[in-house]
Amino acid sequence: MSIAVSDPLHALSLARTALSDPDALSSNSDFDPDLSMAGESADPAQVAYAIAQIDYAIGGLYFEPFDDPAREAGVMLANLDRLLATIAEGLDECVCFEGAVAEIREAVEHLAGARLLLASMRS
Repeated sequence: MSIAVSDPLHALSLARTALSDPDALSSNSDFDPDLSMAGESADPAQVAYAIAQIDYAIGGLYFEPFDDPAREAGVMLANLDRLLATIAEGLDECVCFEGAVAEIREAVEHLAGARLLLASMRS
């Protein structure tokens, strides 16, 4: 069985376009859902909120520090820490992924150490 690995930036970009301009996706072969009902039933405020969240996530995929690279890297590491912790919790509930959970939790500890190091360098 092959596993498809998605590009998060591409997926977020498609999701944002689906919300902001669904007609632009009609010619895109990668993404061709029936968006006619989705656009009619969506609350404009909810769509705007979803777009803002997607923009925030897209921004997190780029690391172009301008003023304070350690702070920006620290924020990204904190977000990654939360993501990995959530993944570990989900896998832990399945019971059969103990090895993966242990590795993920070890990675979280390393990220915490990296964040502390960045914070100490800022002082």
